[in-house]
Amino acid sequence: MNYRLLFLLFVLWIPSGTFAQITDDFSDGDFTQNPSWTGDDTQFNITSQQLKLNSTGTDTSYLVTASTAAQTAEWQIWFKLSFNPSSGNFGKIYLISDQANLNASLNGYFIQLGGIGTLDDIRLFRQDGLTQVQLIDGPDSTLQNSTNEVRLKVIRDVSGLWTILADTLGGQNLVSQGSVTDNTYISSTYFGVWCKYTSSNATKFYFDDIYAGPQIIDNLPPTLLAAVPSSNNQLELQFDEAVTSASAQTLANYLVNNGIGQPQTAQLNVLDPTKVSLSFSTSFTSGTAYQIQVNGIQDATGNTLTNGQASFSFYQVKPLDVVFNEIMPDPSPTQGLPEEEYIELFNKTAYPISLKNWTITAGSSTDILPDVIIQPDSFVVLLSTSAFPYYIDLPNAVEVTGLSYQALTNDGQTLTLRDTAGQIIHSISYTLDWFNDPDKDEGGWSMEQMDPFNPCGGFANWRASGDPSGGTPGFRNSVYDNNPDNFSPEPIKVVITGTNTINVFFDEPLDSSSTLNPLSYLVDNGIGNPISISASFPSFQKVSLSFDQNFQNGVIYTITIHDFIRDCIGNQLDASYDLKFAIPQMPQANDLVINEILSYPKDGGFDYVELYNRSNKVIDLKDVYIARYGDDGLPETWYQVEADGYLLFGSSYVVISENAIAVKNQYFSNNPDAILSVEDLPSFNIDSGTCVIGDSLGNIVDAMYYDEGMHFPLLQSTKGVSLERLNPERASGERDNWHSAAETVGYGTPAYQNSQYNETATGNDWVSFDPPIFSPDNDGYQDVLNILLASETPGTVATLHIYDAKGRFVKNLLENELLGSRNTFTWDGITDRGDKARLGIYILLCETFDTAGNKKKAKKTFVVGGQF
Repeated sequence: MNYRLLFLLFVLWIPSGTFAQITDDFSDGDFTQNPSWTGDDTQFNITSQQLKLNSTGTDTSYLVTASTAAQTAEWQIWFKLSFNPSSGNFGKIYLISDQANLNASLNGYFIQLGGIGTLDDIRLFRQDGLTQVQLIDGPDSTLQNSTNEVRLKVIRDVSGLWTILADTLGGQNLVSQGSVTDNTYISSTYFGVWCKYTSSNATKFYFDDIYAGPQIIDNLPPTLLAAVPSSNNQLELQFDEAVTSASAQTLANYLVNNGIGQPQTAQLNVLDPTKVSLSFSTSFTSGTAYQIQVNGIQDATGNTLTNGQASFSFYQVKPLDVVFNEIMPDPSPTQGLPEEEYIELFNKTAYPISLKNWTITAGSSTDILPDVIIQPDSFVVLLSTSAFPYYIDLPNAVEVTGLSYQALTNDGQTLTLRDTAGQIIHSISYTLDWFNDPDKDEGGWSMEQMDPFNPCGGFANWRASGDPSGGTPGFRNSVYDNNPDNFSPEPIKVVITGTNTINVFFDEPLDSSSTLNPLSYLVDNGIGNPISISASFPSFQKVSLSFDQNFQNGVIYTITIHDFIRDCIGNQLDASYDLKFAIPQMPQANDLVINEILSYPKDGGFDYVELYNRSNKVIDLKDVYIARYGDDGLPETWYQVEADGYLLFGSSYVVISENAIAVKNQYFSNNPDAILSVEDLPSFNIDSGTCVIGDSLGNIVDAMYYDEGMHFPLLQSTKGVSLERLNPERASGERDNWHSAAETVGYGTPAYQNSQYNETATGNDWVSFDPPIFSPDNDGYQDVLNILLASETPGTVATLHIYDAKGRFVKNLLENELLGSRNTFTWDGITDRGDKARLGIYILLCETFDTAGNKKKAKKTFVVGGQF
């Protein structure tokens, strides 16, 4: 919308009864009235307040409206051809026509938009019946682009001199395309647009800001609209109309107070002559109010500005002054908004900030932001070229040339905003988890930031939009709420990356400058302070340290991290922290075992696998991989457990899941830092499956098979119930070494000792129990009976039967099974009939024989206890 043009139309032009004037910007969404357009009206519509061809196939289409503009007249129109014109795809703008049917014989004049040879330029023709006579041939290749957006002005003066002016970028920098004198036709009945197209371009003609009427006489001088600093010594001036180069670049026309003075240089923007850039030899002071006085600036008709003034304040932009506030990574299926991606920025400061030449990186693509000002406490919405027309009515919509915003990864990506100096202003790495609503992560909803003053809050500060349309681009977020970060950062792990280098990881983004003090880190055993430090880009959650001495095998080191370090909004470590690290060793078979598995998670939950280091080695999880067995009995895809590394010390637990936060929310753990989010896990079947872990060379370290029959049979459902290993010293393949997690712990014990853990039974007799009284009620306390059988003779075979106190058969626990030297068998209190054993005294009958014919028999009593 050219607001200056509309103002001039209603205020400045001198009415004349000889003209029927046309003014139409299609803002009413209707082309059938005010004014009325007729012709192929079913083949056009209004889209984003623009007249658009909406046809099919290969054809021609036109619309006309009444117009008597013919002498001492002016015509203006904005148009876009979203294709490179050819002989089968071009347009015409009929300035004068004596007929409503633009396909018939008529007398008049038209502008042709491409379609002649390969030159694709703008030309003026006179039409005599069916004969067309070329009058002006504009500069070649004016329209030779895949998208051509042009603002056009045609003037015919009292002598019949025609002049064509055009800005081929769609702005106000109008340049002459040629002139000619012709007075053949001096009256008109219609003005119209005409399109010739093939099927691929039947919807790619756009028209807007149409005017046909008396020549507009501009008697107003330019107005200075704004002055905005773009750096500490540069100022961008915005005028309400194009100004002349000579007046704009005269240094004496500008003066800034508070000791700044006249500019050192003044440069008119050749692409947008409403803008002038000034540079000064004296720098502005951040936060100081200034005023610029402007005189002598002229427009194209010679009107001169006197005593123009504008106030401004320079502000030195700091990280987090402008933040990502809303993103639409997956707009389909739409909830009501246009099916287009967008990124919203928010200015947290009290100062206008120029985004000119800032960059935004989405994944691996980087684009330069245009010349736009983001006002204090306000938003801008960044859109691709193809998306911009759908949001053209949004006052703070900004078109960014480039395709990055059409390729926001649906399930996660890193976005980084930098100023002109390359300083990182804000960076986020969003994931699907940031929706915090599984029902909305399939598309059509934006991610909105709750509290823009907690810009490093990540998952905890973002939500799916609650607006019924799917998002709130350009307006305050629907989920806006006070959500401050009042927590201090914490270091969470240390990993060795080289002979003398380590990485320290923190639980949230840090202020990178606060991480660079060597005195913040001290390693014992003679290593000392680091000699070099670097913080990871862009999250600054990882700090890399180098030392002047090498680490030694077999030594456990402690790094002390002091409280000089701050998070990104300034919270300081609340204490010094000590973390252990050591040179890791590659795991061998059974050094690391599967200790717990959840394959059937609760609603909104995720699978998890718990690993237990039963060795005295330090194992780095970057050397550990996880898979499941395929139908061929071999591991399928191997997934690296922790690419960044994680040191697991002896007798320690760790849990891996694709969503550690969900696991922590659904299960208690006294060791939550050992619950890790990993990028991928194998897809574990609910009812049965396998889990296998291996090393980086593909060697199997441990494996287990699970099925629903391994759960406590009296459970009504196994949903959300993990399978726990009873004893890590027993084999993973022993079915009776697994049991459902206890109800008293919430059916899961991620990253700490299992609720059903049992020490290996010991005793001097060759048959013994642990415990001799057990209660199979799945409360986590003595839920199973462990039976230890010791055999001194190789080749011994055993049978175990259980009877009640009256001698009635209850359970066939073992039948002619070959023993080892020490064996543990487990009974969960369930009879062969599938019932829970009643409370009371029971008898275990154990019979063995070996290959030499030696036989042994023992009867042992134990108790099934519980609450009466």
